[in-house]
Amino acid sequence: MLIPIPRDLFLKFARSTFGRILSSVGTFVIGAGLLIYGLLADVHMNQPGVDLNDADWSTLRLTQHVEFDLDFLVGEYMSRTKNEEVVSRSYVVPDRKLEEEGLYVDHFLGLEADTGQEYVTYDKIIENSWLWMTDETGTVEWAKDTAHINGYLRRMNWRERKYMKEFLTDAGYTEAEIKEVMVPYVIVASRKPIGRHIVYGAFILIFGVVGLFFSFRRKTLDGQN
Repeated sequence: MLIPIPRDLFLKFARSTFGRILSSVGTFVIGAGLLIYGLLADVHMNQPGVDLNDADWSTLRLTQHVEFDLDFLVGEYMSRTKNEEVVSRSYVVPDRKLEEEGLYVDHFLGLEADTGQEYVTYDKIIENSWLWMTDETGTVEWAKDTAHINGYLRRMNWRERKYMKEFLTDAGYTEAEIKEVMVPYVIVASRKPIGRHIVYGAFILIFGVVGLFFSFRRKTLDGQN
């Protein structure tokens, strides 16, 4: 149960020295987190990429560099719009195992796309994947359309987890099965977000340090007076 805080009390706390220090500490922590995340992703991107077609997906980790040929997609689980225009799409990538007995899928994770060319390419892969899965004649070519992916893994936010779970539920998975097969990461096939995280993180961290400096300075001056 949420307890409402009177506006006057909140403003009084926010304007107090302790409130300013707490706010600056929070800003510092957020900035440091973004900076560390960006630096880790940058370090991992300079290491050899993991081929997701051969890797054990249960061992994947945050900011890990992945590089592989995407040849199988099962659908799109969400999209983002701005001013009624699609600005990004998120696709479902299966951990497919193609064996003599057939196709097996052990896990799923997300793939982020934000360009028209990526939409076209990934939609073609989805179309061919379903044609191959539903083909009873044996005439549909496997992996007719592919895309080379070179990126890193970021953690899904709450909205992405929600829509991925809905997608897998509609596909027939139970809640218990979803916990087993859903890998809560999204493939970002670009280095651009890494640079943004480093720059934003450094800026916010410096802002937090400056805020702490002036907060403690004010506290010292108040004590002397």
